[in-house]
Amino acid sequence: MTKPTTRTKSSKAIARPAPATPRQAVNVQSAPGATSEERRTDIQHALLAPETRAAVALCAVAQRTGGGQVDIPDAMSILRKQAAAVQSGDLSQVEAMLMNQANTLEAIFTNLATKAANAEYIPTMEALLKLGLRAQNQCRATLETLATIKAPPVIFAKQANISQGHQQVNNGKAHAHAPENHFQQNELLEAKPYEPMDTRAPRQASGINSSMATMETINRG
Repeated sequence: MTKPTTRTKSSKAIARPAPATPRQAVNVQSAPGATSEERRTDIQHALLAPETRAAVALCAVAQRTGGGQVDIPDAMSILRKQAAAVQSGDLSQVEAMLMNQANTLEAIFTNLATKAANAEYIPTMEALLKLGLRAQNQCRATLETLATIKAPPVIFAKQANISQGHQQVNNGKAHAHAPENHFQQNELLEAKPYEPMDTRAPRQASGINSSMATMETINRG
């Protein structure tokens, strides 16, 4: 009679590689043969880069919220690629980010509204509703921004002659038009003030038509 064979697990455990420790330093590379001044400038450029600041902020938030540590060089590389995509016109990452933010704000509003409904005291209910409505308003603004990115509004603007500082605004030559006709016979004759006075000396009587005489007095009776 044969005995049943049993299989036993090997006592040797499979060795797994230990997870790599996230890097918390920023790698700065300088050109070969760079002077100390040039290396210092490269360090300042690296520290002031947008992806560096964002990666450091993400690392601080992750440690504060218990989300683990962030590998700063890897985060900088990802952020740099996302910025390059936006600069090239690809806004898919931006649209996804705004949609996720809107969902998060909606969850915050729902949570606060539920707590306000279960509150026993009016001051507590009022405080929760104020915070909830702020989250709801921010959610609306986020969705409005997303809609504007997806379908920008069409603007019809007329040309405005606005000069900032000492500038000259030229809108091209004016179109030629027919001159206006002035009909003197249709205008009222009126005295024009400030007529120029004749300052010349009076002339002597002319000898022409000497046969003419002074008229007699008119009898108006």
